[in-house]
Amino acid sequence: MLPKALRCAFAASLLCAFAQKPPDSQSLLRQAQEHLKNNRPDLAIREYQAILQTDPKNVDARGNLGVLLFFQGEFVKASPELSAAVSQRPGLWKLQALLGMCQRRAGRMAEARTNLEQAFPRLQEVKLRIQAGMELIELFFGSGDLDQAAGVVSTLKQLDPANTEILYTAQRIY
Repeated sequence: MLPKALRCAFAASLLCAFAQKPPDSQSLLRQAQEHLKNNRPDLAIREYQAILQTDPKNVDARGNLGVLLFFQGEFVKASPELSAAVSQRPGLWKLQALLGMCQRRAGRMAEARTNLEQAFPRLQEVKLRIQAGMELIELFFGSGDLDQAAGVVSTLKQLDPANTEILYTAQRIY
């Protein structure tokens, strides 16, 4: 049996441990943003995962985690995170485009095509729209839908008429 003083100290330490509240989602989101500012995506990923342990429906954490995993080349891991965010909050066109790109790289061509077709016309960032368009062209080209591929390449040529990759792709299609 432990001496009474030791038992009291032990009990007090347990009470203190259980009395501490875990950080809330907002503070974890702020910490993740701070890690990103400090160029530490690995730590930001941990923060987003911690948020999802207590708040699995947190769209911001899901989306941000998916984006970070995408840019780390973890397409299979990024897909469910991006998919959950897009399902919970339709209209997240950037995330839907990244989801389509992940799906394409994972060989899920039909799903990739659907997501890219929906997101492509709604994307505002030129660089992302070009990337999504090029991915969509490859899907159309691979399935023999050259007319649809030509329509996308025409849109891309309007966005960046001097882009050699777009011009080469247009030449391949025509």
